Amino acid sequence: MIIYKFKTVQNAFWVFLATISIIGCADNGRALVSFDHAGSGLYCPDNTIKHFEIAGADGKYYPAKARIVGKEVMVWSNKVPQPKGVRLGWEHYFEINLFNKEGLPASSFRSMK
Repeated sequence: MIIYKFKTVQNAFWVFLATISIIGCADNGRALVSFDHAGSGLYCPDNTIKHFEIAGADGKYYPAKARIVGKEVMVWSNKVPQPKGVRLGWEHYFEINLFNKEGLPASSFRSMK
């Protein structure tokens, strides 16, 4: 878990981007991934979010497209009509380009519905 501490005059509080779950799958084959502590929202400095993969009931993962929708990320692939699993950064080396608006990067994860 990545944690960042903000200091204020009277107190301190923690903001982190962790605890991931798939909160739903739409009929169109898209999974909606929720970050429980997304701070004030999500941000990608590039045109596309990289390193997402998605799997169906067979458990085989395929590269996926992803789009930020508020404090969640919608993930899909034409090869997976009914998503059952999503993972991010499941490689030996990768450079993440998904952050919360406080500047904290998303970490690798794998989640099954």
